[in-house]
Amino acid sequence: MNKPEFITEIKAKTGFKKKDIEYLLDTMLDTIMNKVKEEDKVSFIGFGAFSAMKLKERKGINPNTQESIVISSRVQAKFTVGQVFKDILNDREVSERFQKKIPTEQNSKKIVQKESLNNEQLNEPNLFNMK
Repeated sequence: MNKPEFITEIKAKTGFKKKDIEYLLDTMLDTIMNKVKEEDKVSFIGFGAFSAMKLKERKGINPNTQESIVISSRVQAKFTVGQVFKDILNDREVSERFQKKIPTEQNSKKIVQKESLNNEQLNEPNLFNMK
């Protein structure tokens, strides 16, 4: 599934306009990437956590020339899967605490209001309580 397909799926479940969903998704992804870059851990209980992992400089071998090389240190993104996500993937019972938070065809339209955001709301800096 790519981004446009994902947006279409969310639209079908919520009734929001595609441009509103794309704005929210872009804002979320940008925030996650910037917080991880700042070495903060971004956690969504049950889903998983994004973090940065520092890799030290190390020796390696060029596969084409078999020459010994030095691989420089770098920062790598890391995602740790949450327990609810693992349970859903493995068809296990999800903790009762999270059952009502998982959208289904029956409750998804009740969870999310069908009203789309207007242009004035999209320009509000704290629309999603982000600083």
